[in-house]
Amino acid sequence: DSLVVDRLSAMAPPTILFTAEAAAEQDEAFVHSIGLNGLLELIAIDPSLASYERSLFAESSLRYSRRMQTAEANQKLDRTMEGLLGVLSRHFLSHAAQKALEFLLRHYRIHRHNIA
Repeated sequence: DSLVVDRLSAMAPPTILFTAEAAAEQDEAFVHSIGLNGLLELIAIDPSLASYERSLFAESSLRYSRRMQTAEANQKLDRTMEGLLGVLSRHFLSHAAQKALEFLLRHYRIHRHNIA
């Protein structure tokens, strides 16, 4: 039984807002809308986050895949993500930040690529 649970956990999308079952049922557009909503809430109180709406949270970001990028493009993404996470860290306890983080976890897989 524990082997089955381990395999299901490995396949479940990363999430901080939902159960594994609920997260598995959500599509990328839904997660993006939650993340963008959180970012917009944060921009209202911290305008320094506004530039990320047009980059990391842009609708076109849904077509971005780390696996399809060059090492140079991924390094640039990592630098941008580092800047965002630095500013976002001031708001981590807010629900708005958690919504933004949900998108970053699920789409950009920051729990694997941005752990330094």
